[in-house]
Amino acid sequence: MIWLRKIKKLITTGYNPGEKYMAQIVRTPNMSQDELEQRIANSTSMTAGDVSNALKAFAYELGMSVANGRGVVTSVGTYQVQLKVKAVTTLEEVTTDTVEKINIRFYPNKSLQKAYEKAGNHLSFVETTIEEPVPVP
Repeated sequence: MIWLRKIKKLITTGYNPGEKYMAQIVRTPNMSQDELEQRIANSTSMTAGDVSNALKAFAYELGMSVANGRGVVTSVGTYQVQLKVKAVTTLEEVTTDTVEKINIRFYPNKSLQKAYEKAGNHLSFVETTIEEPVPVP
């Protein structure tokens, strides 16, 4: 179940700025690694320690691969290096200094995406109170 709430937000850009109403996801606490390890252990023949070791090894191998510019394809999706770069006017100006940020991006596979499609999820509002817009300084 994905829980939503209704909010009022001050939109300051675009063709139709002003106060608008929209749905916003209600964030619940993230699943801890311990809980994830235990849930995987309960549904497999692995122990929680085995799962922990596998996750640590996965994180290490993922880090090594992306550090070398390689994406990693898994059964749940693909991890790839993504850059935020500064555009410059000449070829000579392009240097490593024009790379502003390096991220690892996750692209879920089609079956995982289907699990999160709107039609496949139960959406429900938990409250009807409206947050007041936060003024932009």
